[in-house]
Amino acid sequence: MTTKLLCLVTLAALAGSAKAQTADDAEKKLINTLMQHQDVIAVNNVATAEGFVPDNDPNTMQVVILTDPNAKSSVSEDGEVVFLSPGLGPNQQANLTYEAFRRKAKRILAIKIPPPPNP
Repeated sequence: MTTKLLCLVTLAALAGSAKAQTADDAEKKLINTLMQHQDVIAVNNVATAEGFVPDNDPNTMQVVILTDPNAKSSVSEDGEVVFLSPGLGPNQQANLTYEAFRRKAKRILAIKIPPPPNP
């Protein structure tokens, strides 16, 4: 429930953003589908992105809360992992989460794999 809420809040916050407006229709539709149906898992107590081992499950997105105050926020190339540094504001968190969904959608569209099924 919490993960779906995070996705819906992110979707609502970014629906009117410039990023959402510049994506083509197929990408926007897929991003919306992913946000509504993707399992998002929060991972706590990880010092740095370099020390994290992802689950490599394409059906999940891991949001990793970093503890090292010098750690940098980022998104993995495939959009499967979002790294959030300490003290990051909600808008920055939403932007990084949207970027992860965008990367994931681009990858799906590029290799033409079917999106996750609607429950």
